[in-house]
Amino acid sequence: MKRLESFLHLARMNFLAAIGSVLRAARLEARLSQEGLAHKAGIYRNTIGLAERGEMSISLQTYAQICEALGLSASQLLVKAELLIELEEAAGQAKAERWVVTTRVAARAVAAKKAASEKTGPKTQGTVPPKNRKVKAGSSDR
Repeated sequence: MKRLESFLHLARMNFLAAIGSVLRAARLEARLSQEGLAHKAGIYRNTIGLAERGEMSISLQTYAQICEALGLSASQLLVKAELLIELEEAAGQAKAERWVVTTRVAARAVAAKKAASEKTGPKTQGTVPPKNRKVKAGSSDR
């Protein structure tokens, strides 16, 4: 049950972040500052900032006021938020698949290295004996 609650919390946070991203993009497209949008919508500036960062769940009334100030319908922004979530999930899936492939390749490399070391036998540790060198008469070897 706790795992499900955690998943729902993450899903809600992703949704809030997606709505915030879409709101921010729409605000920037309208060439408005957070303060300008807040004034037009009749709400506090910090509400805009918190909503854009996905740190606050705003009421439907506040959402409608923001959408009206931006000259967009609430449904348009929600559809864009859903599309953004789908794109992020697809990107996350691709990232997860790349991670699995990378992990498999790394596991094969480790197995191959282990098999190669087993074929050659155990490595001895310690100092390597000096090479046999012929020293010419009369030369000093330091």
